[in-house]
Amino acid sequence: MMKIKSPKKVILLMAISLILFIVTSLIAANDLKLGDKEVINRILYGAILYLWATWMYVGKHRFYRFFMTFILIVYTFGFISFLFVPSFNLLAIIQIICAITGILINISTILVVRNERSKIANG
Repeated sequence: MMKIKSPKKVILLMAISLILFIVTSLIAANDLKLGDKEVINRILYGAILYLWATWMYVGKHRFYRFFMTFILIVYTFGFISFLFVPSFNLLAIIQIICAITGILINISTILVVRNERSKIANG
């Protein structure tokens, strides 16, 4: 089995988290009957923050670990908010599964970034 290096793993996990956020937002917007403007704003804002955090991580900019961890914690709470559904149907079940997966992915990414920081500090 091929072991994925830490930077590639973080980028892959961030991409999966962004896709899950977009899918969960679209499902929630459909269930809540939100307008197109609100959905587009939510998705664009999330995508910009995810991409900015990833860009900072790849470029190893100053405070990139703090910023990435902060963004992931914020969107973990966002995924937690998607767990509360107004009605219980097939879309709600898919939304809950996507939200739980997003929470687990974000926590995994935070742990990978934190482990990387520990290796650098202890190395």
